[in-house]
Amino acid sequence: MPHNRLTWRVLLTGLVLGAMAAPAATTPSPTSTLPADPIAAGHLEWREVETLRQQFLDTRLAQVERIEAIRAAIQRARGIIDRYPSHPDRLDWRLSLGQDLIFRLGQPYHRRLLCDPTDAEAAEGLSPLAEEASTVLADVHETVVRRIEAISRLPAEAFRKAVASGQPRRLVGMKSRAGYALAWGRFYWAVSLPDTEPVQREQRLVQVVTYLAPEGGRLRGELGRPPMRLAGLLLLGMSQRRLDRLDAARRSLHKALAICSRLDGTPEEHDCFWEQLLVRLEYVRLLCDQGQPDAAAQQLEALRRWLEHYPHERPDRLLAEGLLLPGPPGS
Repeated sequence: MPHNRLTWRVLLTGLVLGAMAAPAATTPSPTSTLPADPIAAGHLEWREVETLRQQFLDTRLAQVERIEAIRAAIQRARGIIDRYPSHPDRLDWRLSLGQDLIFRLGQPYHRRLLCDPTDAEAAEGLSPLAEEASTVLADVHETVVRRIEAISRLPAEAFRKAVASGQPRRLVGMKSRAGYALAWGRFYWAVSLPDTEPVQREQRLVQVVTYLAPEGGRLRGELGRPPMRLAGLLLLGMSQRRLDRLDAARRSLHKALAICSRLDGTPEEHDCFWEQLLVRLEYVRLLCDQGQPDAAAQQLEALRRWLEHYPHERPDRLLAEGLLLPGPPGS
């Protein structure tokens, strides 16, 4: 099903993220002296993963260094998960692995691909990461659901003890995080698939829409905070548009734009820069899809004016410069 039929693409020249192809990272050597207790040993090894993840989050580092750090963290995480199959934190580790694959190591690829759906190099880099993340996160989500169901079937006294321990609350939170990350993983997997696999692409997009469907209540409950709701509506609208559900996509993106307006002047405004940029981009594309080039040109001009308020964003956000090039849609 075509989804890049628009003439907006020429306006996205230069909308790319530098330093995508980072050299392979060197995995840190395992801690030389590990405790005999496998639980303590696993905790100690995982600290190295957390150290590498913190390096990725350090925006003072160059993009290449950050990508090297998260690549090394993922490589270490895979090994630790394999070495400790019975560790009590293994499910948390697998959730972190899935999130790192899609939200961190995959970030340069999916940002490029969402700006230009014809970027074959970005799609090729993103696809295996999205596939692995989706597989890991689906298993985590299913495991958590089974554990929650098992607790609900406990005898009354055992159930009260489980609730008092906080385990059900923790599992419910993990289920929400895994489900949300899985929705993004499936979306990125869908958009990175080649045009020769339209059935698989549609199946994954339908899974995303089903998960985020308004009647499910997730956009009011689990994703109820404005930044999370904005990201959820963006994901829903992008998926609906690629399924040719244009009216539904328009409703989702309208709601997302309303949240963007409410974020003005709040602490979350700059933190949600990328989501706000994509909402506005998707709305321009949607108007082109619906045969409204004049309205799309007006929205694109509004987007350019909006970008002028962000002249000092971090370098990895300056990919938006391409939208400041002169010329209306179709030029």
